[in-house]
Amino acid sequence: MGSEALGFLQFLVSAGVLTPRLREVVLDRVSAVPKGPVALDDFKVLVLLVFWSLGEEPDALILDELFVDDCDRVMH
Repeated sequence: MGSEALGFLQFLVSAGVLTPRLREVVLDRVSAVPKGPVALDDFKVLVLLVFWSLGEEPDALILDELFVDDCDRVMH
């Protein structure tokens, strides 16, 4: 996993978004990726896929973090 993806994983865990069970499922899916380190954007897609495959939906703020690219954010 790339350093940005690892940092984002830590953010999700510390925010209480990923339970230990979900964290392990995400890490299992990351380890199944055949290419090198998983980039942040790919990691976010994997997290979404894990949520949706288990029939769970993260709250709106986390969905915003998973969907919106930092360069597309509008500062007020």
